[in-house]
Amino acid sequence: MTRQAKHTQELSREHLLDILAVARNEQEADLRIDNVKIMNLISGGYLDGPIVIKHGTIVGFGAQYQNHPASQVIDGQGHTAVPGFIDAHMHIESSIMTPQVFESLTLPLGLTTIVCDPHEVINVIGTTGLDWFLRSSAQAYQNQFIQMSSCVPALPNCEVNGAEFTVEQMKDYIDNPYVLGLAEMMNFPGVINGDPLVLDKMQLFSGMAIDGHAPTVSGRQLDAYLAAGVNNDHECTTKEEALEKLAKGVTVFMREASAARNLDALAPILNEYSSAAICLCTDDVTPYDMVHTGHIDAMVRRLIQKHGVKPHLAYRVSSYTTAQHYGLRRLGLIAPGKKADIVLVSDVENVTISKVFIGGLDVASLDLVGQAPARLAASNPPTFNSVVRTPVTAQDFSYNFEVGKKYRAVEVIHNEIITGEEHLTCIGHDAQGNAIFDKPAALLTTVERYGQQIKPAFALVTGTGLTQGALASSVGHDSHNLTAMGATAQDLAQAINAIIATNGGLSCVLNGEVKAHLALEIAGVLSTESAAYVQQTVEKLKEASRACGVFLHDPFMQLAFLPLPVIPKLKLTCNGLFDVTQFKFVPLEVE
Repeated sequence: MTRQAKHTQELSREHLLDILAVARNEQEADLRIDNVKIMNLISGGYLDGPIVIKHGTIVGFGAQYQNHPASQVIDGQGHTAVPGFIDAHMHIESSIMTPQVFESLTLPLGLTTIVCDPHEVINVIGTTGLDWFLRSSAQAYQNQFIQMSSCVPALPNCEVNGAEFTVEQMKDYIDNPYVLGLAEMMNFPGVINGDPLVLDKMQLFSGMAIDGHAPTVSGRQLDAYLAAGVNNDHECTTKEEALEKLAKGVTVFMREASAARNLDALAPILNEYSSAAICLCTDDVTPYDMVHTGHIDAMVRRLIQKHGVKPHLAYRVSSYTTAQHYGLRRLGLIAPGKKADIVLVSDVENVTISKVFIGGLDVASLDLVGQAPARLAASNPPTFNSVVRTPVTAQDFSYNFEVGKKYRAVEVIHNEIITGEEHLTCIGHDAQGNAIFDKPAALLTTVERYGQQIKPAFALVTGTGLTQGALASSVGHDSHNLTAMGATAQDLAQAINAIIATNGGLSCVLNGEVKAHLALEIAGVLSTESAAYVQQTVEKLKEASRACGVFLHDPFMQLAFLPLPVIPKLKLTCNGLFDVTQFKFVPLEVE
């Protein structure tokens, strides 16, 4: 038996005996949901209700339970019951909300289970952040499982980050009931080349889920990566890439994030056969998209409505397949012995949610929004200062661009976290001395924040639309230094200093004034405010960024990925421009 089987919130013997008694028609149930039909995720079609629940567990369903005594009876109004949605891979930190606030926003959307990698917080404050996440998981109604962050830092000797998370430290957490395995192994060159430290981590989690992260890796290199024990991958961007990985035994996570939108490209791979090895994940989704579009529910809706996927397949990959992949044998299906995480939908194709149950509890009765502040306080969040950087000046971003010379620019690709590389020629300077290039470009910087006071790294960026002002963020994957893009050096300095002043945050400046700002008090990546406040402030930040000329769907999410040196092609770490395809630093000037 693999170790995953332990992580399923096992029933106590006392509760099991009660459940058996209900099944034998010898005891009253806690809840009976009448007038409901059940989507059959295994064979297709529908099954008859009612559904009978005891101690948060499904006892059974069907006509034989008609009128079974229950403490509470709910009219399902003829709606369809499906299992609660499961996000196969995500980072709560990308919501910039605490786990408690994230739960209050997403549990009503039917998201009853997440498999999260807290490597953003761990990269900044180490096991202090991980311990807090585990405390939060223990108090959550939502099933918040955790994968142990495999790459802290993402690439050793490439960036400066706040902590290390070693294999020796991981051993202290391997028996935690909320830990399922090893999170995304981004250092695929280390795996392929047999780096002993990397292989030690993978060996520690042998027999558990080991998450992959192998964008564009194929052929013999992919073979080596998978032979080391990787089970899944969420970085496929094309149908061909996904089909190769499926054929080689990889469970493919189809991702629809705020920046990396891959669902449409991958939807054609989903059919009756492949659904056994396809899951849905969001990876990185902002509060704006959760409120305006949805979460896993939005992915199911899109698969059905835009791509003609049969409903039972779309709902299957949103729950059952993921539960099977991670060994969560009490989740992912409406069946006897399964946890009563149930979503009632009034319209299957539109995924119109009428009611959500978590462990047999009606989510609407839990007052998640009202309870969130007290539950957050009870979790003892790490709100100490983690941005150790003296204020910067415009002089820190001065560079002598010479007319006629070519310079490298990070090319932002809309709705992708993959970037390109462009070579721009300086064709002159304006009246203020700012360089003019043969293609519209903005200035880009990544500023080290952990007390070393390294000179800011500097480059150019294209594909954003920015013509004035600046955007800055302390969310910079995965080391979370301070990243900003702006029209001038003065704009960069003002935006960076605004987030230094609040121990991290998101900021937009224009015409010498901070137009919108969200403080991120926990590790510079999470706000302690409510979901409504965060979402409203993010809307203001998006509006302010549009005034700067930025046309990206989610400018701060895409900005956050510009320092990430494990996603091709050109990125700007706090130590300089990094060519991911060559795995080496390159100069700003094209030689």
